[in-house]
Amino acid sequence: MIYRFTTATLLAQGAAVAGRQLESCNVRGGLPFSDIAACFANVVSGGDIDLTPGTMNTWDGIYSNTQLSLQSKYASIACSEDGGVCAWQGATGKRVVYIVNNGGTSTLEGLTIKDGDAAGNSGGGLYVQNSNVVLIIVAFIDNAASYDGGAISVYSGSTVTLQGCSFAGNTASRDGPNVYNNGQSVVISGCPAGEDKPTRPSPPFVPSLTNSPPLPLSPLLSSPLPPHLFTGYAQIQGSALSNYNYGSGTMTTPAYSYTCTPRPCQAGTYSQDGMPPCTDCSAGKSSNKAATSCDITCQAGQFTPGGTPCETCPAGSYGPFTEAESCISCPADTYSPKEAVTSKSACKDCLEGRTSEKGAASCDILPPSSSSSSALPIVGGVAGALALLACTIF
Repeated sequence: MIYRFTTATLLAQGAAVAGRQLESCNVRGGLPFSDIAACFANVVSGGDIDLTPGTMNTWDGIYSNTQLSLQSKYASIACSEDGGVCAWQGATGKRVVYIVNNGGTSTLEGLTIKDGDAAGNSGGGLYVQNSNVVLIIVAFIDNAASYDGGAISVYSGSTVTLQGCSFAGNTASRDGPNVYNNGQSVVISGCPAGEDKPTRPSPPFVPSLTNSPPLPLSPLLSSPLPPHLFTGYAQIQGSALSNYNYGSGTMTTPAYSYTCTPRPCQAGTYSQDGMPPCTDCSAGKSSNKAATSCDITCQAGQFTPGGTPCETCPAGSYGPFTEAESCISCPADTYSPKEAVTSKSACKDCLEGRTSEKGAASCDILPPSSSSSSALPIVGGVAGALALLACTIF
């Protein structure tokens, strides 16, 4: 059985939760890193940890030189609310996050990783070893390393992919103020294209836990949350990064810092502020780009099934109604070569000797009759006479 919990529920249950497999966990911003660590310890590999905006700056208590350690498991960790900043902050002598031996692909999305200090070490913001990591719109700010990779260091058995990540103020005493790659594979690219209508589980409602008994261990329903990947991003490419590729490793060159801004709702969709996540307009209604409501009504000769701009009825059809979901096809043996017509009278009869299927823009010539194109074989004697008699009778 797989369950969903907030960290408040998780910590309230204590030992009762031990051994349970969590599909996802929700962490409030501003709590200690130990809350993420608790979720990570109990989530299944491939599970989700959703964060709300806030700054985490108290270490998880595992390693004295690292704020957050994610080991021997992979998960997706993302900021679940657009418009806020989910920040992970380092401290004196502590890098921000350490990912090692994850056995899959870990994803960090929509985060700010800042002020890491890898004193006497590498990877002030992020240290990756024997792991696959995808970073999506992650900002690395003012991280430092005594050795290599002020923002990111990548070591043995690892692949790291960056999409739309930004870098500012990172330093390293040796090589790679931004990214240091020790013989591995690092791909740095622009803003992600996104998905059409992704959804993620919403944080379940949890009542106050003050003087209340532990909550029952039961599955919680999920519903759409603002998606972490919107339908697309406007991209601003910044300056080239100062990276270092050591040995036989591969790394995108040149690589740049990016600023990614969600594109507004497209025509035919809307939201409270005109920005993603967006909702489709209903059938027969539409909107302009960045709309907060669906205030366009498709007129006669137009249609939309919803979620798109109003379109004209194609040739071979007509639209007599406003706010239509679809147009009406002209009957068979009629045609209409014009678009956006509003009356069935535009469907003209095919001329004699021509025909059409339903919804046609033109008529086709009737094929020759099969009876007129066939000929009887020429035979003599009794067989020929019988054949001629059969034709005469029938």
